[in-house]
Amino acid sequence: MGKFVFYEIVIQCERIMSKDFIFTILVIFIFNGAFFSYFLWFHEVPEIEEPVVLAPIKPQERVIEREEEENKPIEIAGELSVVADPSKYLPEGKNYAKLTRNAPIYSSAEMAMAGMYSIRQNSEIAWVNVVEELIIEGSKFYKVEWGWGRSGWITENNVSFEAILSRLKGIEIKERLDERLAMVYVDSLNVRLFPGDIGEDTAIGRLPKYSLLSVQEERVVNGNVWYKIAEDQWVHSTYVRNLTPGKRPANIGENDKWIEVNLSEQVIFAHEGDNPIYATLTSTGRYGHETITGVFWARVKTRAAPMQGQNFAYDFASVPWIYYFSGNYAWHGTYWHDNFGTVQSSGCVNLSPHDAHWFFHWSDPELLPNQREVSPFGGKGTWVYVHY
Repeated sequence: MGKFVFYEIVIQCERIMSKDFIFTILVIFIFNGAFFSYFLWFHEVPEIEEPVVLAPIKPQERVIEREEEENKPIEIAGELSVVADPSKYLPEGKNYAKLTRNAPIYSSAEMAMAGMYSIRQNSEIAWVNVVEELIIEGSKFYKVEWGWGRSGWITENNVSFEAILSRLKGIEIKERLDERLAMVYVDSLNVRLFPGDIGEDTAIGRLPKYSLLSVQEERVVNGNVWYKIAEDQWVHSTYVRNLTPGKRPANIGENDKWIEVNLSEQVIFAHEGDNPIYATLTSTGRYGHETITGVFWARVKTRAAPMQGQNFAYDFASVPWIYYFSGNYAWHGTYWHDNFGTVQSSGCVNLSPHDAHWFFHWSDPELLPNQREVSPFGGKGTWVYVHY
């Protein structure tokens, strides 16, 4: 039955399609086959490349990459204003040492070895200048100087070479008067991303002591003053000193050299007339021993001299680069502390070895090599202006 139906369909199709129609279909089929063969012959079909499989980044590698980007060091503004070796700025032949409390000093090394007949018991705070070393039977002794020309011998176990020579170096400001300069006076100062940020773990960097800053902006946040030192870098003003020079007092000549001491900021300046030349930090008289204020004509200049407190509360040998300006008040170098920018002294104006050396040789009159001291009476001199 199925075969009969199939043959019947074929017969009916032959009746419907004419021979011309079948011929046309055949021609189209042959043409298409020839065209496709021609295309394959003259056109190269590109090979399909296998896809490149990239190794996935491990999770821990992504964390490390992100942490390295976040921990990239930030360049903090500021320049450290210090010298490499402050001992180079001391007068020749100075080798300071501190005595132990009540250490005896003897007239000779032999007497020191025997422990007999001491010629001096030192004061509460005593420093000496060591000028000679001697070894006897394996024991070491030092010849020391103190006071005005006094000397003696001391045992090794009663002296320590622990002079504190500050590396602080001031700045010549005559070329930077268009800037608002300041200096860090604490051991380390946090730099913040924005003013008012006082979190323990939010500092973006730290500035070491005696870093010189250029203040770009001042802003008050919650009653505290903040200084902008660079883009997105702020410091608390409490921990820096402003190096802003004052105006010349009327009784100082327009061509005179004068020294300005600002007690409020604990800074000191060298001026020539109306031109500020040099600026640095200082340490003046502490509470109860405040430095005298006023305008003074400096009177005696000496390369080094002893300084003693009342009832020998302190005794410093060969204090370097001294210039007395009123009674016992002077500015001078120090070798016993490094606290510049804060009150410290018994009334004098303390300077680092470098800065004392600079002021001493800049100020008038000049002290010649063969002179022990010089006074400006009747000639060139230097004014000192001390104020709050």
